[in-house]
Amino acid sequence: MQKKLYRNTKEKMLSGVCAGLADYLNVDVTIVRLVVTMLSIFFGFVIGGLIVYAVCAVIIPAAPSEQVPPVQTQHYTPPYQPQQAPYQPPVAPPAPVQYQDISSSTPPET
Repeated sequence: MQKKLYRNTKEKMLSGVCAGLADYLNVDVTIVRLVVTMLSIFFGFVIGGLIVYAVCAVIIPAAPSEQVPPVQTQHYTPPYQPQQAPYQPPVAPPAPVQYQDISSSTPPET
């Protein structure tokens, strides 16, 4: 059976390139990360090393058992909140009705 290179997203730090390379070479992932870092720093290929890593992250596929179907986006619907009535300033109470005191007045003449 032919061995294939895949990104290992279970043991990833960034995208799983070094973890996939470690699985492919059957070595510890820490050793691969250290070697890649040392080569990038000591030989002055820091920018080049980042570009190579980014290209590998795009080109090397994720392991088949780890590929996840795309997530369907759902629109957010906020919980129902009843609409409040617009603010209305308080209304002054009606003026008190003034009644005539008829007990002290004289009865009308007939």
